[in-house]
Amino acid sequence: MKIISFCRSVHAWGGFILALLILLISLTGSLLVWKKEYLWLTVPESRAPTQITAELAATVADAAQAHFGLDVLLLQFGHENLALHKVYMPDSQYALLDNTGVIIDQWRLNDRPEEWLYDLHHRLLLGNTGLNIAGISALAMLLLVCFGLIAWWPSRKLFNWRLWISGWPRNKLLTTHRNIGVVAALPTCVLLLTGAVLSFPFQAQKLLLTDYHYSQEYSDLYTVGLDELNGTENGERLVAFKRAQASFPEGAIRSVEPPSRMSGYRLIGMQQNANEWHQSGLSRVYIAPDTGYMDMRLDAASLSMVEQLYNLSYPLHTAKADRLWYRVVVFIFGIAMCLLSFLGCVSFVKKLTKTPST
Repeated sequence: MKIISFCRSVHAWGGFILALLILLISLTGSLLVWKKEYLWLTVPESRAPTQITAELAATVADAAQAHFGLDVLLLQFGHENLALHKVYMPDSQYALLDNTGVIIDQWRLNDRPEEWLYDLHHRLLLGNTGLNIAGISALAMLLLVCFGLIAWWPSRKLFNWRLWISGWPRNKLLTTHRNIGVVAALPTCVLLLTGAVLSFPFQAQKLLLTDYHYSQEYSDLYTVGLDELNGTENGERLVAFKRAQASFPEGAIRSVEPPSRMSGYRLIGMQQNANEWHQSGLSRVYIAPDTGYMDMRLDAASLSMVEQLYNLSYPLHTAKADRLWYRVVVFIFGIAMCLLSFLGCVSFVKKLTKTPST
């Protein structure tokens, strides 16, 4: 019973300390699930019918280069249901282009509302310090969920499915808090764990993937499926997109990084098929624009199971998987985390202030 009492105390005090922070992060995360719908409402060009062909990708990439020259670090293409293409540039500068390459908006840092909301959710508007705070808070909340389940276990037979607030007396608030907590425990842990991974990506990669990335098995993956074309004409942008498309026939072009001082390749990111959850293009084709050689190619489906699970952390956490049902699920459990924080905080304050039940 001492263990149960300890877990209950840690869960109560820890939840109270983190309540407002978790409430803020979970609420902003729930709103970000509907970012695409917000863009539909506020940017008419985003609703244009779109198919990301090699020709469209080349048109947008040509326009980005014409607008911004060598400042283009990455061009992330839109999707079939979101006709906006995002340009990443130095010093946290960004731009949105439509299907014809016309600039829709250009901004820096979090000047757009949805970017500000993302910064608030991910970094608490505090840069890397806020990122660390959010990540540590996610890990702390994971422990609190475990402590809460341990504390609940002896009374598990009293569990019921009433998930709504039936009154404001402390015992009723605690009952609702416990019921929601038990039902939402597993999805909450998934959101918290993936959030921690996204907050500490380099540390997670070092812990999980360092040995694999230095293995011969991993190196060999880059030599599979290369085509044999060469010549300057085969390194041009449109031809390169067509070669990437041919390399992954069922895939969709998702991004391109132009040659730079860091890399002499035209790096094209591909989403292999509609069943792949990650929409950013984890399968990659490396084509040298000067010689036209496809020097490297990576099929994301051939990566180790550990790396594939690591790559799933982004779509699982952000619900950017082009699946409405999953976005609804993430939204529901994000709101559940808001309620858990609110109910736990109010009931704890009632205990501290000894507010009488009414």
